[in-house]
Amino acid sequence: MISDIFKYVWQGFLHYINILFGLLDFRDLGFMWIILIGIFIISIFNKKVRNSILGLIHPLVDVIRTLPGFIFFILFLSYYIYISIFFEEKINIVVLIFSIYLFIKDFVKTNFNLLLESKNTIWDSIKDISISVIMLCLQQITMMFEQNSFDNLRYVLLSLSIIPIFSILFFIMRHYCIYTDFYTRYKKFISIDGYSFFKIFNDSLIKCKTYKNNEKILSKFIIKNSNASLQQLKQKFDQEINNTIEKETINNKKIKHKKTKYKQSKIVKIFNYVWLFNLINVILYIIFKRFMNSSFDFWYYCSFSILIIYLWYDLMKIKKIENQFDYVMYMFIYVILIIFLLIYNHSLNGMRLTEFGFLIPIFIFLRVYTYNKNFPNLLTLPFLSKNNFFGLNPDDYKK
Repeated sequence: MISDIFKYVWQGFLHYINILFGLLDFRDLGFMWIILIGIFIISIFNKKVRNSILGLIHPLVDVIRTLPGFIFFILFLSYYIYISIFFEEKINIVVLIFSIYLFIKDFVKTNFNLLLESKNTIWDSIKDISISVIMLCLQQITMMFEQNSFDNLRYVLLSLSIIPIFSILFFIMRHYCIYTDFYTRYKKFISIDGYSFFKIFNDSLIKCKTYKNNEKILSKFIIKNSNASLQQLKQKFDQEINNTIEKETINNKKIKHKKTKYKQSKIVKIFNYVWLFNLINVILYIIFKRFMNSSFDFWYYCSFSILIIYLWYDLMKIKKIENQFDYVMYMFIYVILIIFLLIYNHSLNGMRLTEFGFLIPIFIFLRVYTYNKNFPNLLTLPFLSKNNFFGLNPDDYKK
């Protein structure tokens, strides 16, 4: 009995993942292609957008010319070619979108993360690439379970090998780039050869724990002992570095402020109860429809419509909207997205719980994700701010 329930839930989960990926695979939805082609045409004929796109080509080529850039270019290109060949006929728009996303976005972002100035840690960079790779792998595996065919499983699992390969390469390249940058910047203060200094750099990094602390502390040590020999540096290193680290730790201690908890007003709490009531109502209707073959009546559609309004409300809280122009733009985008979701939801067979209740997990996820976020107030927002959707200059629109 328990095994049957587990099997039923597992099959339902896999089926939901498949139809969720099918949502992104919009090759049969003509109006979505019209929107994409329309955006592309606007981008081509809009001078500012066109110049921005062209302006990215030159920096991208410059990045590829560097040693780390060339290595990661080969790695990402090899991965892209691999999934295109070995995912065979199962490759779809989802694979195409996320592989191109991986190739372009993560390539540029990865090379920026090699620099000391990047706020992202090594684990952040690994996480960025892992999300896209794991999502592609999950899409393929769930499709195999759905079709009960695992002939391609080995190639799909091998695609995950890019994560440890990337992790090792990224760690080595980041260490190499940060050391090279530091050595070049302070070379005039370093009286020893690069190999000997590399060992001092590594010892200092172990003690300082982070690259930024190491750059700050080691630079002071090097400037102070610019004329010292290797033997003198080794003698002074342990004592001075430890003392400097202790001083920096004391100076960097900040008063820890307790995070203020987000308190909702009574009206917002009432709205949450209304959302919860309508969600439960819709779920019950779906269960009765699936197992008792009952029909949807006026109250189901009423509750469902209310949840759609809440969906738009939650979507508007995802982005930090800073001006009225962006408010209108995101409102339009999210309305189009909701229409797309409704059309796709209507196109499902409507034979299983995952198909009847396809939007239910989306409702719940967005409600939880945006629970502590504020809805933008259109009346209090300026017409246009510095950070806006199209990068417009606010000074050009002042009266």
